[in-house]
Amino acid sequence: MIAYVKGVDALYDEADVLMTRPHAEFQAAIKAFNERVGNHPNLFVHMFFPIFENCRNKEFAAQVTLAMLRAGVAYRLAGEAALKEFGDPVLKEPFAFRRFQFGGDDRGFELRSKFHGRGFEEAMIFVERAGPSFQVLATLGFESESRWDSIRGEFACRSSPHPAFAPTQPPQNGQRERPNGTK
Repeated sequence: MIAYVKGVDALYDEADVLMTRPHAEFQAAIKAFNERVGNHPNLFVHMFFPIFENCRNKEFAAQVTLAMLRAGVAYRLAGEAALKEFGDPVLKEPFAFRRFQFGGDDRGFELRSKFHGRGFEEAMIFVERAGPSFQVLATLGFESESRWDSIRGEFACRSSPHPAFAPTQPPQNGQRERPNGTK
């Protein structure tokens, strides 16, 4: 058992270096690292090391989200020219920009990155004008720019109140119920 624990030290050192690499280098290196982890004879390696790719991709997504927030604030303060100063820090390209329409009214703007670190494109909506309330639930993200009704049962953007958001029976056995009724 102690030999198994000591046997992971070298891989932790390698993972430490791997987790500091920029996105392009990380994507290339993590594939080889995961292959070595998958073929490693140490059982602890199989338990503890497969998480690194997911963790780093979530970190990249957080960097993109923060950059989108900065870009959105810059746009509000200085206009469209300010968007050129803030781009996607992971993919090294500008964010996609479009006006956000809801109920036929121009309500604000959306910034979008092509980065798919969490399985979907990262996007952020900035509401600039008052109007009917709406809810945005996006656990799986936006599938397309033109479809706002329902994506995989996880996404809704509609005027309140809507039946999908009506009170339901309390979840049984501590399970959280999603807006589409699935558990």
